[in-house]
Formats: sequence, C-alpha cells, structure tokens
Amino acid sequence: MVFQDFDHIQERRRMERERKFRKRVTIGAISAFVLVVLIAASVFAAVTIPKKNKSDKPKEVSKVGKLIATVCNVTEYKNSCNDTLTKAVHQHPTGLEPRQFLKYAMAAASEEAGKAFIKINGLKFDDPKEQTACEYCKELAEQAKGEFDRSLGGVVLKESFGLRNLTSRASDLKSWLSAVISYGEMCSDAFPEGQTRTDMEKLWTVTKHLTDNSLALVTQFTNYISSMDLKDQQTGRRLLQEANGHSVDNEVPLVTEETNGHSVDDYIPPEWMIQDQLHSGRHLLEEETNGHSVDDYIPPDVVEQTEGHSLDEEGFPAWVTAGDRRMLAQPGHSNRPKPNIIVAKDGSGNYKTVSEAIKAVPKQFPGRFVIYVKEGIYDEKVVIPYGMSNITMYGDGSQKSIITGNKGVKDGLLLHQTSTIQILGHGFMAQSIGFRNTAGASKEQAVAAQVQSDCAIFINCRFEGYQDTLWVATHRQFYKKCMIIGTVDFIFGDAAALFQNCVLQLRKPNDGQHNVITASGRVEANEATGIVIQNCKIVAHESLKAAKNSVKTYLSRPWKDLGRSIIMESTIGDFIAPEGYVPYRGNKGINTVFFAEYNNKGPGAGTSKRVKWSGVKMVKNKNNIWYFTAKPFIQGDWISKLGIEVHFGFYSN
Repeated sequence: MVFQDFDHIQERRRMERERKFRKRVTIGAISAFVLVVLIAASVFAAVTIPKKNKSDKPKEVSKVGKLIATVCNVTEYKNSCNDTLTKAVHQHPTGLEPRQFLKYAMAAASEEAGKAFIKINGLKFDDPKEQTACEYCKELAEQAKGEFDRSLGGVVLKESFGLRNLTSRASDLKSWLSAVISYGEMCSDAFPEGQTRTDMEKLWTVTKHLTDNSLALVTQFTNYISSMDLKDQQTGRRLLQEANGHSVDNEVPLVTEETNGHSVDDYIPPEWMIQDQLHSGRHLLEEETNGHSVDDYIPPDVVEQTEGHSLDEEGFPAWVTAGDRRMLAQPGHSNRPKPNIIVAKDGSGNYKTVSEAIKAVPKQFPGRFVIYVKEGIYDEKVVIPYGMSNITMYGDGSQKSIITGNKGVKDGLLLHQTSTIQILGHGFMAQSIGFRNTAGASKEQAVAAQVQSDCAIFINCRFEGYQDTLWVATHRQFYKKCMIIGTVDFIFGDAAALFQNCVLQLRKPNDGQHNVITASGRVEANEATGIVIQNCKIVAHESLKAAKNSVKTYLSRPWKDLGRSIIMESTIGDFIAPEGYVPYRGNKGINTVFFAEYNNKGPGAGTSKRVKWSGVKMVKNKNNIWYFTAKPFIQGDWISKLGIEVHFGFYSN
C-alpha cells in the first residue's frame, strides 16, 4: 500500500509539473503576443492616428524617431541611415517592419547608384585614357545595377520574403551588396591620381555609404532572428529541464555579437553561427523555392538544399553540386562531363580559340555549359561577360592548356585591359587550366586573371605573372590546389576569396622593388570580403632564391584602409621578412586593416618580430579566427545537399 501511495504521489507530481509547464508556455506565448501587439499598436498610433492637439506632434515624431535611431545605431553612417528611413516612413507611414526598413535602405542605395550612372553616362573627356576609364565606369555601374536588381527584385521585394528567411539569403545579399562597393572603388581607381579621380570618388561616396548601411542592417537583422531562434530553443530546453526537475544553472550564455574584422582579441563567434539546424527560416525558403536557391546562376535542376555548412572531406564548399564535384575531383577524363564545345588549336575541335567558343555559348541554356580546352597555348584576350552564367571550362593540365597574354600598364593600358582573362559571369568553374601574363616585371601591373564571378571555383589551375597576377575583384571565390606565381600584390582585390591547399610562389621583382603577397581592397566596415590563405605553401621561385638576401618579401600591405588578409595553417618559407608587413603610404591604414596569422609553420612563420601595428593580429585561439574558415566566410546559408561528410573549418585540432 505504501508503494502504491508513493506511485500515486509521483504520478500527481508529474502531472502537476506538466500542468505548470503548459501554463508557463501558454503565458509566455500570450505575453509575447500581447507585447508585440502593444508595440505595433503604439508605433502605428504614433504615425497614422491624427491628433487634434498639435502639441502632441513632437511626441509622435519622437516615437518614430527613436525606432529609426535604434535601427540605424548599428550602421557606420547613422545620419544617412536616419535620413533615408525617416523619408521613407513619411512616404509609407504603415511600413514600420524591419523587413520594410531593409527594403528602404537598399532602395535608397540603388537609387543613388542610378543617379551616379546617369552622371557617368553624361561625362566626356578629351584625354583618351580618361575616356576609357569613363567607359569602364559605365560597365561597372551597369553591373552595380544588376547586383541591386538581384538583391531587391530577387530577394527583398518578393512577397514571400520575411526576416525568418533572411538568414537563408544573408550571405547572398552580403556578397552582392559588397560587390557594389567594390565596383565604385574599381571605377575611381581606373582614373590616374588627381582631381578627376577625386571627383569620381565623390560621385560614388553616397552609394557606397548607403550600401554599407544596408549591409549593416542585413547583418543585424540576421543576428537578431538567429538569436531569437536560439532563445526559443533555450527557453524550451530550460522549461523542459525545470519540468523534469533538472538544474539550469550551468546553461551557456547566449552570445550574439559579431566582429567587423577589426579586432579578434575578445571575439567569441556567436553560437548561432555553429548550429547546423537552427533557423526555421530555412524551411520557409525551401517551401518557396522547392529547396533550391533562386539565383539565376545556380540552376534548380542541379542544386539541392542542405543543412551542412563547411567543406566536405575532400575540401569542396557545400555549394558545389554533386555533378560538378565529381568532375572537379578527378584529374583524368573518365568522369568529366561531355563538353558542349571543344576548343583545339590544331583544328580537331569545334573552334580554334577560346574566344570563339565563348561567343558560341547560347543565351539560354539549362544547367552548365561545358567547354573543353585541349592542350595548347592560346594567345588571346578572353572575356566571360556579365550575364553569362554557369560556364565550366577544363583543360588537359595547368601547364598544357594555357590561355596567355602579354599586356601591362606600361603599354598605356588601364589595369583591366591588361587581363588575359576577365571572368564576369557568375557560377564560373575551371579545372586544369593555366592563365598566364608574360608581360614581365618591366611592364609593372599585368593581370593574368580578373575574377568577378560569384561562387567561382578554380581547381588545379595555374595563375602566372608578376605584379598583380590574380585580381580577386568581387564576390565569393574558392581556389583549391592551385598555383599562383607573382611578385608585387600578386593576389589583390575586394572579393571574399579562400585559398586552400595552394602554392604561392614568389619571383624576383624589378630592381628596387619588394614582393608583397596580398593586397585586400576592402574599404567599408560591413563588406563581407577579404583574402584568406589556409593550408597553403608560400615558397620562393628559383629567381628569388638567388636574390632573397637583397629582396624583401612581405605577407601583405594596407592598400585600402580596411583591408583584410588572413594566413592560417600554412607553411611559410624563410625568405619572408621577419616584420611580415610593409606600409603602403606612410601610416595609412596600418591601424585600421585586419591582418591576422594563425597556427602557421615553417622558417618564416615566427611572429616575434612582426610589426606592432594595431591592425596586425597574432591569433592564438582558433575560436577567434573561426569566422574566416569556409563555413561562415564563403558559404553562409545557401548550401547544396551533397549527402557527404563535411569538413569543419580547420585542418588541425
């Protein structure tokens, strides 16, 4: 009888705990709903309900003003943000949702870009070089318009878009909006130093500032929604623990702050960034698009959604589709896709030049268009135009199938005109091909490859030049098992570029010059860009080995004020100068860049004599550099389902 009574007591206690648990959940849900309703009602009343007493107007305005000030507090250009949102709210008094604020901010940036485009179209220059730069600016302004069209029309203005699925598209928006800022910088940089360049910088200033504000809001809203999801999970877990009589004193506190890349000493990556199945917004996106990305350069028939975030065990990003992965993983021909076009210098293919093959690509083509470049040296200028998406190009080997050029700025050309190949269309892939510029050190800046493609992939490729060999200009780029050869700033630009398992080889530069590996073009605090070198080898070319005692070689320099370069888990040769970094122009940028090293090895990896700039970080804790691994840096939340085991970021434990 005692045991039976005890069982009844236990049962009553269990039922009471469950009743209390349900009551707490119900009260919590009702309270949250009431709070949201009250906030919405108060804001709505402040903006939309007319008041007979004019003295109340400052109070009404202050309520909206406080709301806008709160939203704009995360931006770099708060006055511009306040002006933009205040104007928009006056025009649309009922549009006070965070989603609407994001739309207003991006629309304002797009409008300013349109104004800049109109002004650029009206410019005429007597100097031929300046006129050429102006024509280039027109092309870049058109591309900026394309990025805004994709960001607004493709994502934010969709009726089905809401903050809950912003987390699934945040990395896309960050990539596209960051590219707009890059285009503005590339435009002004095309002009020689002087008043014209200054005027062109001013022309783009407002667009860049408003775009950076939009980037800040994307990040803030994404973090907010993610933290709310985590809190929902933690609240449910805590209630369950209480209901089951367990202690919650040891719960890990939620961390929601994210670094802008200026300092990592105290940075702890937010927990939400390392959860595999966190955001309910993903399910909304999957329902909207059948589980596929809506980007035009990733066809629905080859992309599937996944919950994985990082590189797989063979080192590919998760957004590499299964078919592309099979093609890229194999060095031989047996698993390569059937080409749509064959290029052969000897006439055994469809065309004798790569440029002819590119011109033959149809405007509308489902899936990938595959070009096979047979062994040979193709001396030509190749352009993959903006709007030509999903081109796959493979050869017989990076030293067998070679696209080459020999133009440098000393030929009287602008930098982009020296490029042997310009890759502007999104979703470009290349394997086992060489890209070369043989202009030599004497012609100074001479680009082998200029890459602006979003989600570009290069496997077993070779980039060979001297100064400015590889221009990682914009968007997300991934390089695996590639060889990059050069002298000064030979990996430069404003992309989010990740290099893994690559060889970076330094040549002897011109007499009186020093070598620099990277030059990041990042100029705004919220750009999701940087150059990351992971698990690579930094070695000396034979020409440098003989001169390494007289030629200094540095890891990076502050070309732009907020440049971001990270070298981690790599082997660094003994020819790297102990100070590691060199100024670009006096003290410009030395305290605002973010140059980091983590867990490198080799005779040049010692950090005791590195420069003592505020912008240079010797990172000891891998958690403080985790953001720059493949998982968060180039993938974000658009991911494809590969059904394979993922590799989480670091090579070493």
